[in-house]
Amino acid sequence: MAYPIHHIEADNRLSWFLGALGNKFDDNTTLYIHLIREKEATVKSFNSRWNLPGSIIKAFSEGILKIPYQKLTTPDRELVCVDYYDTVNTNIAYFIKNKPNTLTLPFEDIKDGFKTFWDNIDAQGDVNNALAEFNVLHNKCTKNQNTSIKYRLKLFLMKFR
Repeated sequence: MAYPIHHIEADNRLSWFLGALGNKFDDNTTLYIHLIREKEATVKSFNSRWNLPGSIIKAFSEGILKIPYQKLTTPDRELVCVDYYDTVNTNIAYFIKNKPNTLTLPFEDIKDGFKTFWDNIDAQGDVNNALAEFNVLHNKCTKNQNTSIKYRLKLFLMKFR
């Protein structure tokens, strides 16, 4: 968290470091933004990531909830995704509720939200050019077929232990 002054950080993993953020940064000079995505779409996205290496939803299930992935039924997996969504967003909402400088922006209306953000930080430059960046896909999730097959084979073999 050695961010320089006027730095903008967008990283979903910061939701696990809210206490450290609160201790390190001055509430009067820091703008906290809760970028929130529609619940059903988010749950669906997480539910498709169980077999990916480094899956946060699998780590949440096995590491936090202590429920091994292979013991979950299909409906149970969706419930774990709902629990993850609710846990993260409730923690963020609680963290920012008494902060003087916050914005909660819906992901689905990010262009309108970005204009609010732009105005809030007194940004300078070409706002339309900045908004055009939202039309460019970055970090698009792709499934690696070989990794997925290896992972499913590993899960299959674990059932026999």
